[in-house]
Amino acid sequence: MRLFSFIHWLLTPGEPQTSGSGSSSRLSREDEARWKRRLLRASEGDSKEYEQVLREMRDYLSIFCKRHLYSPEQVEDCIQECLLAIHRAKHTFNPDKPFGPWFFTIVRHKIVDQYRSKKKHREDERTLLEQDTLKGASALELNLAEEVEALLPRLNPTVREAFRLTRLEGKSISEAARSLKIGESAVKVQVHRAGKELRKLIAEEFDKRY
Repeated sequence: MRLFSFIHWLLTPGEPQTSGSGSSSRLSREDEARWKRRLLRASEGDSKEYEQVLREMRDYLSIFCKRHLYSPEQVEDCIQECLLAIHRAKHTFNPDKPFGPWFFTIVRHKIVDQYRSKKKHREDERTLLEQDTLKGASALELNLAEEVEALLPRLNPTVREAFRLTRLEGKSISEAARSLKIGESAVKVQVHRAGKELRKLIAEEFDKRY
């Protein structure tokens, strides 16, 4: 079910691993290394390498986004937003660091944006309905990203801010470390702790509703 697949992905550090039939949505180490090389060559002015890496990213994102989003329109919008964000942020990539975390930070942020956009659209539709008609999974789906945010105040402040900066605002570990004035390893620990605590809270909320 996409809802819980997305929650798991949102709360789990690192590169997502998606199982199921059809083409794989996991980025292979070979792809990661090739994209890194091509992006570096593109930064040196090689337009052909840049066009090729964008084509490959688009093909990958078309599979990946379909695993997490609901409509073809959302998938296409997300792909375009991801590619645009990668273009704008390509100068921030550090060649001395792994490519995957940088790439998936951007993708994660844009998929969260799509969930928020969908939620706003459905809130507009909800004004035409009685509140009690929104039951079960529909109500939970409607508030997905916002419900995660609503649970954040229940976390320790440092844990909460580390999660918010990296998972909801799309900042890198190093950027979050500078904002929080703590080490990068400490940020990773806090994000991992936040994911673990939020999964528990989400499960508790789900049990209350169902």
